[in-house]
Order: sequence, then structure tokens, then C-alpha cells
Amino acid sequence: LSLGADLEIEEDFISPEAAALDQIQNEYDVLFVVAGTNIPPGSARTDMKIGAPADSLNALVVNAVTYEGAPTSYTRHGPVLAFFNKAEEIAAEYSISRENICFDMGFGFGKSHFDNLELLRNIDKLKSPERTLLTALSCKRLVKNETGADGYDRVFGTLAADTLAIAGGTDFIRVHHVKEACLAAKMTDAVVR
Repeated sequence: LSLGADLEIEEDFISPEAAALDQIQNEYDVLFVVAGTNIPPGSARTDMKIGAPADSLNALVVNAVTYEGAPTSYTRHGPVLAFFNKAEEIAAEYSISRENICFDMGFGFGKSHFDNLELLRNIDKLKSPERTLLTALSCKRLVKNETGADGYDRVFGTLAADTLAIAGGTDFIRVHHVKEACLAAKMTDAVVR
């Protein structure tokens, strides 16, 4: 979507446009690629924050770059482009330490099947020593679509996905089958940690 408001996003606020896009992405399992908005022509400012709907939490936000890969002179900036960083910055403003924050990566929310698999493959890129990650893959549609399993049989695909997530750096897993998940997690921890 190449939309864009001349106004900057407000701090600690998601625009109505972004909220609508997030709802559509979640409800219909689609991903929007959204322009990060440009500085309006003739503006004297060079440090403008992004405008709506680039504050969408589920969208892939893109901006213009030079041939060298640097932002162009008319590119706006914004912490929303890195959702985790925005959440960490807001938490810090309220004196909430990073040790008290756990990020749920949102498997299944506004992502396609391919997006969920890519996220699972790349958890290590989101992980940092000061960032705690939660993975909630237990019995998700991703597991059903990939394995064809239903009911209790989804536990096997879930255990495989949870094992990969732990190996990628996930700190916590949300589960339905506690005994099975605990045994698999203990074994995975013994190997990778």
C-alpha cells in the first residue's frame, strides 16, 4: 500500500488506519507491505517520524533507499519500523526493565503460512541477550497445515516446532500438552544450552 499521511504518528498511539490494517491482516491471514511515508515536498524538516498507516504492527514497512542502501533524504524515520524496539522504548519510559518483558512473536497473527515458517527459521535473528522471547506454536494451524494432523496428533508437529524454536533462542514456550512439551524442552535444553 502506498498510502501516507503528512502528519507524524503520535507516541504511544496506533493510528486508526494502522489498527484497521492490523485487524484485516489478522482476520484474513494476509500481510500488507506498507510504504514508510515520505517527508512532504517542500518541508524544511528532515527528521520527521513515519506517518499512518506505517505504524501498523503486523505490516511489513518499507522505505526508499539510495543505491548504497542508505535512507534517502526524503525518508521518514520511526521506531515502529522495529516493533520490539518500540515496545522496549515505551517500557523504559515507564521504568519497566527489559528483564520484566517477554515478547510473544505472534505466530499465526496476521501472517501467512510461509511467514510463520520463516519466523520459526529465523528466531535467532530476533534474539538478543537482553530480549526474552515467547513462542506459542502449540497446536496452531501452522502445525495442522504442515502435518495434516488433527486433535492430539498435532502434539508431534508442535514438539518439533518447539524444539526448533528453543534451538533458535526462544526462552519460553506456551503449550497445551505439558508433560510431552516439558520432556522435549528438557532434552532440547540439554543439547543447545
